[in-house]
Amino acid sequence: MANRFLVRVNGQLGYIDENARIVIEPAFELAHDFSDGFAMVGHPDPEGRKDRFFKDRVQELWGYIDTAGNPITPVQFEYARPFSEGLAGVYVGKKFGYINTRGEYAVEPQYDAGFEFSEGLATVHLGKTRRVIDAQGQTVFEIAASHLGSCQEGLMFCESQRKWSYVDRAGNAVFSLTCSAAGNFSEGLADVLVKGKTGYISKCGEFVIPAQFAQATSFSGGLARVEFIPKGKRDWSKPQEFGYIDKQGNPAFAERFQYGEAFSDGLAAVNSTAQKSTSYIDHSGQIVIADIACEYAGPFTNGLACIGTKPGGEDIGYINRRGEYVWQPQC
Repeated sequence: MANRFLVRVNGQLGYIDENARIVIEPAFELAHDFSDGFAMVGHPDPEGRKDRFFKDRVQELWGYIDTAGNPITPVQFEYARPFSEGLAGVYVGKKFGYINTRGEYAVEPQYDAGFEFSEGLATVHLGKTRRVIDAQGQTVFEIAASHLGSCQEGLMFCESQRKWSYVDRAGNAVFSLTCSAAGNFSEGLADVLVKGKTGYISKCGEFVIPAQFAQATSFSGGLARVEFIPKGKRDWSKPQEFGYIDKQGNPAFAERFQYGEAFSDGLAAVNSTAQKSTSYIDHSGQIVIADIACEYAGPFTNGLACIGTKPGGEDIGYINRRGEYVWQPQC
């Protein structure tokens, strides 16, 4: 699948390939990254209608293009979600459905809300009911719940009447938990919040890594990013401390950071307490790309990472895995 990266030129958005050649001319007011071979593009409503959720904003309208820049739908949807597993969720009026890669409705708009497909299933909302459907729009199961996660590694977290559990693909309860929040499974573990601290459970519902972190991300490549809680009374004037742990809960390497991102494509962006710039480390903790002066450093995807050098995200640049700019940030 062809790689496409979002860029801004003279205030308009378009796309380059991995060699920094413009392959889709910058002609969009609004645009998102490609997902599953398609990207959302759009513009503010020409009639100036207000967003029905955010009254201080003008309604945005969205459509989809392929990697050649060809539209597969008109710019017409009030809200839209990225493609996943060949389907994308769209809002038509006040109803939510799914289109396929030809822009045709695979699941007619009929729900109040919905989310991306994962492992062949998607969660949709219908009143207070959470329904899980397959790619043909057939109901797999329904459940009265406040939250129902996407299917990850065969399990979905579920909150009902302030009680948390995980259910399987058929909606059967696998185990229950006493917790405040629960996340998706990744590499056999899921992050769970208990009394303000996060740890990780196995697919049996047992804590493999006790709840001890201020925050934590999913595992990727055997490592997870966590924020450590300092001993004693916390001094909020001091920087936060982030690091990385293995699947036994041990620090993967000694160094801690003022901030760190999750690993992607084998690298993670970190900010040292001693430096204001951003660097990228590998799974051994070694700095691979050092001291990038920027406001934002994104994850590596298909060999490139997005770099922003101005507040507000109006500029978009890209570096390769050697830390070289292949596309300089520009407005």
